[in-house]
Amino acid sequence: MRKLLGLFMVISLLLAGSIGAYAEQITLHMWGHSNAFFEQANRDIIAAYEALNPNVKIIYETFPYDTFLQKSLTSFSVGEQPDILEMSGRLIMSYAKNGLVEPVPAELMTTEEMEEAFFEGAIGGYKHNGVYYAMPRESNFEYGGILANMEILRSVGVETLPTTWDELIEAAKKATIKRGNLISRHGFYLGGGDATVYYLLAFILQNGGEYWNEDQTAVNFTTPEAKKALQEIVNLTAAHQVMARETTAPTDIFVQQRAAMVAIGSWAISFVKSEYPELEIAYFPTPSVTDADPNYASQSGWGLVVSKDTPHQDVAWDFVKFATSTEQARHFLKTTMNIPPNKALMSDPELLEVNPYLEVPFKMMPYGRPLGDLRNAQQFVRIIMDAVDAAALGQISIDQALQNIEAEINQMIAEADGR
Repeated sequence: MRKLLGLFMVISLLLAGSIGAYAEQITLHMWGHSNAFFEQANRDIIAAYEALNPNVKIIYETFPYDTFLQKSLTSFSVGEQPDILEMSGRLIMSYAKNGLVEPVPAELMTTEEMEEAFFEGAIGGYKHNGVYYAMPRESNFEYGGILANMEILRSVGVETLPTTWDELIEAAKKATIKRGNLISRHGFYLGGGDATVYYLLAFILQNGGEYWNEDQTAVNFTTPEAKKALQEIVNLTAAHQVMARETTAPTDIFVQQRAAMVAIGSWAISFVKSEYPELEIAYFPTPSVTDADPNYASQSGWGLVVSKDTPHQDVAWDFVKFATSTEQARHFLKTTMNIPPNKALMSDPELLEVNPYLEVPFKMMPYGRPLGDLRNAQQFVRIIMDAVDAAALGQISIDQALQNIEAEINQMIAEADGR
């Protein structure tokens, strides 16, 4: 009778999904990048999980971003990788292709359930051969928001924020200050690697075009839609003269009050608010460059992956399930002030109370589309940046810039794919 009762208890625990049913002490290793907000949120979530599962110990280590990227690659090559990694969305596809991480088990979430629960742009970078390889922590938002200095705008007679592209250009012209042929204050600054690339891709989509071929083995940038898109960016420096290309970071340009408006991700808001509280700022959605919806290409944000070679896959995935549950996701996002990937947390009042500027990404998230497999994200960005800079400075034509982008990216893709 006692044996039957003991067997019944074990079966009950297993059916309930309790990792505490394991008799032995289990130690998991988790790695992430150095970020004070991420670290605090993760330590809180780990402590909560360990309290529920006293036989599980999670050793959490973080490393500076560049060190983390190299250390992660090296660890897999020598068989010393952690059980769980918090990985940038830029990297997950390549790790999946090389068989280094496990696909999300159907017991945790099926492909259909993933796509029902999360925004398409937030998880697109995790999908390889129809299978997802990570659970999302946050959403990346490089296109879709403009940071404005309200004191500057009001001083030039702009009382309301632009809602169309034409209104944006008109406001930018009023706020621009020129000293001869030089611009000393940008009316609207669209620069830096991320903004330049993501705005170009968004403008292509909004003009009804595509930048990938059907199976994403090559890019198409020599199209009428791409020409319209790049022309719009070049117009900011040429026809409209509301900005000049700089190497200074857009955040620095903004806090130095050398720009009335800056195209930038919502991640910059917490920095500006904490370091420059005297600035009166607003954050508003980027208007579509056409009459179409403001569609844009979205890079997937940070996600949790499980190593293929971990001896404790079931426990590792159980922690990932716990860490990405709605309750723990809310705590993570409130602590880090990031954008939720979860449709269930869209317009969440607790998140908006902590960060009211989330209203902008909440409005834009439904329009995000997966960025695609760039192979080498840094090289992809550099190729586009170089060509756009040259076209904006009048060194090459729009057509030549697009030809350069297409040829150089396709060569990079061919080399990465071994063709």
